[in-house]
Amino acid sequence: MRKDRFRLKTLRAIVFLILLTWCLGFSNFFIFKDSPLSIITYPVFKQIYSNVCHQNELKSFNDLGFNLFVCARCTGIYLGCLLISFLSVFMIRRTEIGLSPLYISLLLILTDVLFVRMNIYLYSKLISFITGLVFGLVIYLYFLEIMENSIGKFSVVKNNA
Repeated sequence: MRKDRFRLKTLRAIVFLILLTWCLGFSNFFIFKDSPLSIITYPVFKQIYSNVCHQNELKSFNDLGFNLFVCARCTGIYLGCLLISFLSVFMIRRTEIGLSPLYISLLLILTDVLFVRMNIYLYSKLISFITGLVFGLVIYLYFLEIMENSIGKFSVVKNNA
């Protein structure tokens, strides 16, 4: 039992570090914009993150004309995942979650997108960030549950062999 806890905490810590690296990457130019290396790293990071986000400059957080490499909603999703991954390192129990939180978080995003498209209200980076944050918090728990169940099944097969 103690070995399983250690294994889960180690796995969660590794995932947290990967997410931290990812989040530092999309904010790389935002943080190090005055660094001489930014001339080299900017196009590389922009290309990497263009594979996961539309990078619309009007929908991205910016500082003096320099944008994050992902939009406000993606920023919320990734930071939500990062926050809950950090907290999960200190949780002892394995995660088990129903589908209701997923449906609710998706409904929030869908409602925001539809309301903006129907001109009920104007696009808001803050609302996009918050809906992304909620979705990121929820989706990480599903990711964690799937990952831990897969690893648990793998270790059972390994021990039986």
